[in-house]
Amino acid sequence: MTVDFSTPSWLILFFHFMGSLSMLLNCGTIFLILFKSDKIDNFRYFLLLFQILCMHTDIHLTLLIIPMPLSPLIAGTCNGILATYFKIWSHYLIAFIIAALISQMECLVYCFVRKHQIISKLVSRHVLSNCWYVFGTILAVSTPVAIGLIFSQAGMKREHQMSYIREHHPTYVDSLLPLENFSIYSSNPLLIIVIAVTSSGGFLCGVLFMMITFDMLKMLKEVQTKVSLASFHRYKVAVTSLLAQFSTSSLLLAPLFLFVLLVASQIENSHDAAEILVAIMALHSPINAIVLVVTTPPFRNYVLRSTMDISFDLPTWLVVYYHCIGTISFILNCGTIFLVVFKSDTIDNFRYCILVFQILCTLTDFHLTFLMEPIPLFPIISGYCAGFFATFFDVWSHYLMAFMVAIMSAQVEWLVYCFMKKHQTLGKIMCRHVCPRFLFMLGEIGMPFFPVLVYIAFCKAGMPRGEQMSYVREHYIQFVSGFSSLKNFAIYTFNFWFILMAFIAIFGGAFCGLVFILSTWDMFKILKGVQRKISTTNYKRHQAAVRSLLAQFAVTSICLCPPVLFVVVILSEFRYAQVTVQFLLAVFASHSSVNAVVLVMTTPPFRNYVLR
Repeated sequence: MTVDFSTPSWLILFFHFMGSLSMLLNCGTIFLILFKSDKIDNFRYFLLLFQILCMHTDIHLTLLIIPMPLSPLIAGTCNGILATYFKIWSHYLIAFIIAALISQMECLVYCFVRKHQIISKLVSRHVLSNCWYVFGTILAVSTPVAIGLIFSQAGMKREHQMSYIREHHPTYVDSLLPLENFSIYSSNPLLIIVIAVTSSGGFLCGVLFMMITFDMLKMLKEVQTKVSLASFHRYKVAVTSLLAQFSTSSLLLAPLFLFVLLVASQIENSHDAAEILVAIMALHSPINAIVLVVTTPPFRNYVLRSTMDISFDLPTWLVVYYHCIGTISFILNCGTIFLVVFKSDTIDNFRYCILVFQILCTLTDFHLTFLMEPIPLFPIISGYCAGFFATFFDVWSHYLMAFMVAIMSAQVEWLVYCFMKKHQTLGKIMCRHVCPRFLFMLGEIGMPFFPVLVYIAFCKAGMPRGEQMSYVREHYIQFVSGFSSLKNFAIYTFNFWFILMAFIAIFGGAFCGLVFILSTWDMFKILKGVQRKISTTNYKRHQAAVRSLLAQFAVTSICLCPPVLFVVVILSEFRYAQVTVQFLLAVFASHSSVNAVVLVMTTPPFRNYVLR
């Protein structure tokens, strides 16, 4: 079997572009830390070190090394300057990039610990002795060096590689012969030690992140009465920024974790998936630099140089738009449900999956445009509702928002289920990549509980209704009269539950995106193989269903992009944030209508009935 292991030109160009962008952003961030952080204490030097390590890692990843896995083999090659022009063996370069990634994560943990200790000294609780600091510093410096050295010894000798391939992987000989500089690995004690140490280290870092974060948020409540308002705000901002940077580290850790799974599963034709995972890793440093600037007020103010501007008047245009788009959406969704129930005889049982998804879309839009009608008060993380439930039944805006978040998660969750259901239908025909029945049933049983848990977690994220005005008087005294005029509003702070929800949203979104990509890629491969095994009618039916799902997935960008942009707008606090978010809500409200039209137009029985 011949597999093209050469790195595609688009990926080389992508790495070079991202490397250049990363260098510019990181240099700008380092400038801000050095010259525009007078209001930040000595903690800025730890941020500086972390930013230097991020830039160092990205320069090697995207310009000097460019590592590329040779999946499904446990092997890799490098296409960067050091490998191409200086002929440095890929094995040594891979060892170096692993050590650089470890040092970067260690530095982020050290930043968390340092900020935790600064706050701990104020409340005289959980303060570490100097011995622990010395031990941690020595461990932090020695671990990447030790892992790099052990990994460099875990590789196979360069001259023995082709002999090993001919003996154990003869089908890949022709694919690997054109590569001048690659490294292949076999299971040996040193490699197992590296995997065990890095896995346990990653788990330990995750546990430390959660424990330290939880303890810092608890201590911040205690320290609020012991320090000035300015100092308290500075500590809170530093913790928020660290948590945001920890969230962006998922772009670094998730691809590594998925790559390990990819190699362990040894899925054939997974080379393209491995390339995508490596490309995602290159996004980490630029996004981290942006997040650091956006979540750090001195940096953000320097870049944006703007002030808050909030209107508490009801935007009539948005309410009218809600009613118009809600009516259109309700009519279109009812028509689509009619088609699914009564005009889908040529569609198999998959129509019931489409029916549930369409009902969820209907409920989401009806709740948003009639029962809730959210009105944002950004750049403060707050808002109120002008819908039926808030106006006539005085249901607290926070609970309406929690239900909205829960039903959105249910909608995305069900679309993932539709993809998996169609994938399994095709997989059974080819007897390939069929999920065990008990695992599939376990997922089906767990699906109803996830939106409920999301609802409960978001309810916990809100500030008690009775404490909201006190918080406004303390932090936003200039807007007291505006908030006093509102009978029903909700305001949020970056507490543990709010950050947990953001963490779940990031990882859940990344997971759903990967499921969409991998299942779609596999379904198209299966469709090619299944074409000769089933009738033309059945083949066209499966093909149409896959295309319809892909179109609906594309439409979900209208559902998912506004919440992502909400986060950017919230954190940036620029002057026209309120108008921007109103526009994003208007775009979001059109999701269900567009989805209904797309479903009808991409499903032949529905399209034929409508266009008769």
